[in-house]
Amino acid sequence: AISVLIFGIGSFAAAIETIIASLVEREHNRLMELIRVKKTGHIQLAMQALLAQGYDGKINLIYIDPPLMRKLLADNGSIYVHLDWHVGHYVKVIMDEIFGMENFRNEIVWCYRGGGVPKKTFARKHDIILFYSKTDSLIFNPQYIPYSDATDEGIKALVYVGYPDRPVTAKKAVEIARLAESRDGRGYKKVIILAWDYEYNFDANFSEGARNLQVEVEPRVIPSDIYEYLKTSKTEDDLYEKVVFHQKPYFKLSKPSARPYENRKHEVTIGIERYVLSDLPLAKEKDIAELNAIAIKDNFAISIDYWAVDWDFDGHTFRSRWQDFRGKGRKAKTVTTKSKFILEAGKEYEIAVRVVDVFGNDASATVKVNLGGE
Repeated sequence: AISVLIFGIGSFAAAIETIIASLVEREHNRLMELIRVKKTGHIQLAMQALLAQGYDGKINLIYIDPPLMRKLLADNGSIYVHLDWHVGHYVKVIMDEIFGMENFRNEIVWCYRGGGVPKKTFARKHDIILFYSKTDSLIFNPQYIPYSDATDEGIKALVYVGYPDRPVTAKKAVEIARLAESRDGRGYKKVIILAWDYEYNFDANFSEGARNLQVEVEPRVIPSDIYEYLKTSKTEDDLYEKVVFHQKPYFKLSKPSARPYENRKHEVTIGIERYVLSDLPLAKEKDIAELNAIAIKDNFAISIDYWAVDWDFDGHTFRSRWQDFRGKGRKAKTVTTKSKFILEAGKEYEIAVRVVDVFGNDASATVKVNLGGE
């Protein structure tokens, strides 16, 4: 006979007793010896008594009334009930009544291999784990599975796309990079930022905040004409060939200088110290090498199409009060890299500069000059 030990009283214990008896008779065609312990508060004493009666190693199944487990469970605790296909559906109904359907969190299916393959039915090679909590304030620790080496090689970058109505700030870029270091339990090697625009002084601010970063951050620019490409492209391949997210140019202003001018005014000079295109949109390597040689060794200004200055930037709206153009055709010329302007003394000015290069990329930066004295 199969020996079944049941701890519990009431409808739950009676229901489980009926289920077990039915299963034993149907599946095993054997008699069941039922050992019912009604005083559930003395489980340990009951087990010791059974051992004394010679039941050592003879109990095939032990059932403890679930309401007892719920009372023992902390408010932030959870319970996982491991079952096979025989009684999973019965126990689910009982657990719903004890813990409440609203506290049923998930059914975890554990599939495994081994053994033969039946000829008249599907293989019974899975167990279920019913996951319940006592309340909504449960403690749950996310589980991660390490990626395989092949997957790790395939997934190298996390991509962040900025909002179209606001610039991406250096603070946000650093925040995304810090998150990427541990994202998905494994971290990423690179973060690609796609932005419509970047804040003023993005490069300087990012360099200051990105100390000790373990990931590479690659800021790229969403082309302004992307919507036109979306309208005219018929396939994804067509769109892929047209839309290119070029790397954000590096832009640095020189420190402004000021000299006294007449009538409590100053002549202020500002200049572009460096403008570097890291990702030139040219098809031929030869053309890229030639342009780089000129821009780096001779004059980086050949890549600038237009730049403008707002000498009293309010922090929101850029108002151009000076500009220089490269021009087109025979009238084309290399833009100057310095600008002068007369400003009233007696205050500190924030000077904003915006640059557009010959490939359509733009960059911006600000710098302050104090004209508090005469």
